[in-house]
Amino acid sequence: MIPWPHSRDGASRIEVPLPVPTVNKETHTTRWDAGELFLEVSGRPCRDSMSGESFESTVVITTRTETLHGCGRALH
Repeated sequence: MIPWPHSRDGASRIEVPLPVPTVNKETHTTRWDAGELFLEVSGRPCRDSMSGESFESTVVITTRTETLHGCGRALH
């Protein structure tokens, strides 16, 4: 399951079955499409706009009502 602990629209949690990811080695992008929750992690450097901290990955999370952009690190 992919837990979604909070959102700006007041929903407390979204849980969906964890789908098999789609990996594109050419673009260094991994995508999980769980219908109402879409997650994309790409190997593009990202700088946090609030802290200024650098990260190795760019992350986009899309739900039915919003799209969030952020930064992340590899989980391996």
